Formats: sequence, structure tokens, C-alpha cells
Amino acid sequence: MMENLESRQLLSTAPFAAVLEAHATDPALAYGPAKSGKTLAARRAALLDMGLTSTDEVAQAVSANSTNTAKPFVSGRTLAARRASMGTYLLTSPDGRTITTQSGTPFFYMADTAWHLFDKTNQKSAGVYLDNRAAKGFTVIQAEINARFRTGNAFGEHAFINGDPLQPNEAYFKHVDYVVNLANTLGMWVALVPFDSTLSKNGTFTKENAWQFGRYLGRRYATNQIIWTLGGDVAGDDNPAGPDLWREAAAGIARGATNRDQSKLTIQYFPTQSQASTNWFLNDEWLDLNVLVSGHSQNQPNYNNIAVERAKNPIRPVMDGESVYEYIPFGLNAINARATDWDTRKNAYWGVFAGGHGVTFGNNNVWQFVTNVETNRSFATAKWDVSLDSLGAYSMSYLKRLMTSRPQLGRVPDQAIVTSSTLTGPAHIQAIRGADSSWAMVYSGAGSAFTVDLTKLSGTQIDVRWYNPRNAKSAYVERVAKSGTKTYTPPSAGVGQDWVLVLDDASKLYGRP
Repeated sequence: MMENLESRQLLSTAPFAAVLEAHATDPALAYGPAKSGKTLAARRAALLDMGLTSTDEVAQAVSANSTNTAKPFVSGRTLAARRASMGTYLLTSPDGRTITTQSGTPFFYMADTAWHLFDKTNQKSAGVYLDNRAAKGFTVIQAEINARFRTGNAFGEHAFINGDPLQPNEAYFKHVDYVVNLANTLGMWVALVPFDSTLSKNGTFTKENAWQFGRYLGRRYATNQIIWTLGGDVAGDDNPAGPDLWREAAAGIARGATNRDQSKLTIQYFPTQSQASTNWFLNDEWLDLNVLVSGHSQNQPNYNNIAVERAKNPIRPVMDGESVYEYIPFGLNAINARATDWDTRKNAYWGVFAGGHGVTFGNNNVWQFVTNVETNRSFATAKWDVSLDSLGAYSMSYLKRLMTSRPQLGRVPDQAIVTSSTLTGPAHIQAIRGADSSWAMVYSGAGSAFTVDLTKLSGTQIDVRWYNPRNAKSAYVERVAKSGTKTYTPPSAGVGQDWVLVLDDASKLYGRP
């Protein structure tokens, strides 16, 4: 099937063919790295290391009274170093579970949901948003080219002339180019959704024009850091053409970007709530990353969903692509309570500690770039720009800081580390360890005590620390012999009081997270 799709030639639709061929030859359409208007010095000034003030880790006090204090997270690296760390134009998975760049550098997928980034921003507002996310350490920005609920972008331009996918609007795509290039310049990949669920479900996209539009996009963004993200909150068979619609789109992208070689692309499929991409594409060779969507329910046990996906063959990296958004009402019902930073954090830690290769965060005011709360139809509580520095967003920075402080490749979810009950609901306890068992981490969603099996780790002595996922502070607890089991009680417990116990083979000298 795929060979037939990839060998298909463009149909003789003149407007589309003209735009496609013009892009290949017209220097005016060859965009270089976007500029934000700031000097590198100004950008670098915002990229200071976040660290604790005390050098005596043993003496650190972990205060329950400071658990809701968010500290700015920045990478400490120059922009040049951030850009270089992206490697080449491909993400790979040497162990089938975690991700590296093509050069072999571990890649922690920490995405922010920005569905309307391309159609609700101008250059200035896009720069404000992307600067903020880069400074917090996000590595992926997730956005739709032509997001639903919109009739055009901030400049009044439509993605397609006369609504025809075979006639991409150059003016519209110049802004997409700018935003993609700026994100890449700041060291972030773009999880690019080619077309939204409305246009696939209503038949606007067919197998034929999906292939052609895919080829157009593949050629246009062939040298950008793109994670091609098909679907976009829609079932794989929820369109007149069925799953073949997305197979055609994947084939077209490959044809345009790599002359049919899909091994040189990174592609995933983003379904809707309570679904997984493997429902339709488990055996499709073009699918590189498995995505499930746990949705917007309270305390959704996404760790179970992750376990189901990890058990499938062929083995691929797995991730919860959308758990509950910060500030969104549970169940998408306006009368329900709204998710807090704690709710987003629980699902993030549960998903990663259950074996997810990364995490996708969403803030309900940011993804839709809210400017008027009164007229908003999607449960907004504040404008997008004042919501950027939310506690939930900082929490993701602290999660990434923790995970990248230890060897990442081949990490393994291991509930056998916990010998007491792992509990359910908000108090659920989830454990993970390194591939060589030189480190392990146990997340306690509500600060409940638990018992660990120290023999699960390597070495003869174990260093024990508490890590606070609300402010990234850590406190040294003790060094113990690797023998038997031991019970640990987090420094605080209850609503919003989640903690991570970090266990290290003392001989590795990993230090504090």
C-alpha cells in the first residue's frame, strides 16, 4: 500500500503545483532562522542556572510551607549550545523506549500544547510565548497549522485559498515558517499537526489531497526540526476515508521531505481521549512513537494506559499525549472543579514513571491564546500571557530537571521496588529505575508513606534524598546499606503534597537532582 502511495505523482492542480514548485526554486521562499528582535546577550541573560543557595545538601531543610513557591527554570546553556543539542533532523529510539537525537544525545520530550500558535499570534506574541517556553526548558511545541474554531489567522489570512487544500495560501504559511524557525532557533522541536480534526472528519481532506498537502509540507519543512503529528484529537477512522487518510498523509510528507525515505522522519499519531495511536496503526512502519490520550478526568490512572501500550509489539516509545490541562474543568464540564498544578503534575509523573518517554503539558488559557475571557467558549479563566508562568508549567521544568539528572536511556518502570501498597486515586505511588539499577525514583502523589526494597539497586550502599516536585529542592536523608526493605515517610502529606524519593547507588556519585 505504502509503495503505491509514495510513487504517486502530483495531480495536475495548477495552483498547488505552482506553489510547490515555486518553493523549491524561489529564494524568497527559503527562510533562514527567524529573529526575535532580542540580542543573544539579552537572551542569555535570561538563561541562568537554577540551583539551591546552600552547598551543604545534608543540611537542607525541606519546608512544607514553601511547597507552592515556583522558581524560574532555565537551562544555563547558551543559545548556541541549546541549538546544537538538537542534533540533526531526526529523533530516534535505540532502545525502543526512550529517545535520542540522531547523534545519540538523550532527548527528554517535554511538550507544551499550543494548538492555536500559528493562527492567533503575530511575530511579537509568538516570540513572547516561545521565549517563555524555551526558558522553562520545554523541548517540543505542539501546534496545528489550521486549528479548528478559527476562520483565519491574526492577519486575516486563511490557510487555503477558497478552502481548497490544493491551494495553500503563501501569506498564511509565511507566518507558520516564522514561528517554526523561531522555535527551532530557540532549541525546541515542533510537533506539527498538518490539518485539524474538523477538516479530516468533514471530508475536506481526501486520500488524494492529503497526500499532496503532505508532500507540500514535507518539502517546505524538510530541514526543520519537526515531529510530524498526524491526527490531532481525532480517531484514526473518524473520517470518510478511514485510517488510509493518515497513511496517505504520512506517505506524502515522506515524499516531499526525504524522497520517500520515512526512516529519516519522526512521525506520531495523536488520537482523542481514551484512545491510542496503536488502535489503527500498530503495524504501520511509518509510526515511530506511540501516543495515548488519557484525557481530562480527575486522577486518571494513565499509568495503566502506559503499561498496556508498552506491552504491545512492535516496541516503540510511548507517551501520554494529553492528560488533564491546568485550569480546565474536569470532564470538560463547566460546573466541575478545575484542575490545579497538582493535578497536571500527578499525571505527568505517573506517565513518565510508568515508562513514558516524555510528557505533554497543557494550560487551558495558553493553548487557545485567550485574549478575552468573557467571550471565550472553552472554559478560560485568564488571558494567555498572564498564564504563562503558572505553577503547572514550572512543575514540568522540575520534572525534566529530575529525569535528566540521572542516565536516561533504557529507564524501566518497576513497581516491585515498592513492597507496600501502591495505592489508587491521588495518592497513587509509581516507581521507576535506571537501566543498570544504579538509581531509582518513587513518586508519592499525596505524600503517603511507602516501603522500598533496597536490594533492587546496584552497589553496596544507597544514598537517599527527597525531591520536591513543586520547587525542585532536594534534601539528603541518609546513606544506608543495600539490605532488605525500609519505610520512608515524605516530609508532608495531603492535598498538593506530592514527593519523589530518589535512591542512588552511592558509588555513582550522582549528587542532588
